[in-house]
Amino acid sequence: MDYKIAIPSYKRQDTLKKKTLVMLREYKVPSKTIHVFVADSEEAKLYRETLEPGTYGKIIVGKPGIKEIRNFMAKYFDEDEKIVYFDDDITKLWRCVSKGDPKEKKDNKLIKLESLDKFIKDAFKLSKKTGFRN
Repeated sequence: MDYKIAIPSYKRQDTLKKKTLVMLREYKVPSKTIHVFVADSEEAKLYRETLEPGTYGKIIVGKPGIKEIRNFMAKYFDEDEKIVYFDDDITKLWRCVSKGDPKEKKDNKLIKLESLDKFIKDAFKLSKKTGFRN
């Protein structure tokens, strides 16, 4: 995979363990690509004690506060790296298929996303095509 997964989390090590990390494992995301961002060294210790080794790549101490940690995450990675941001409580990913008017709920159907890797790569291709950098 030519992208990295970044997950901010605060005092939700059990949630992360039971939800997002399980979902990423189901999609066969290599653990080395998963970066968990926490507020301080005490949080990092709790996460290391709770999360199973091999289910994530790195735990990184950032800054307290969601705005601050998101800004920290953006600056943590090199400018040319492809980053996908996830919350710590994701259990399933869906795609919406519209048969008719996409604004009408009855015309839309949710289908479980088959390949997270393909979805992410397609999103980066579309981003590049529309003028955004990778």
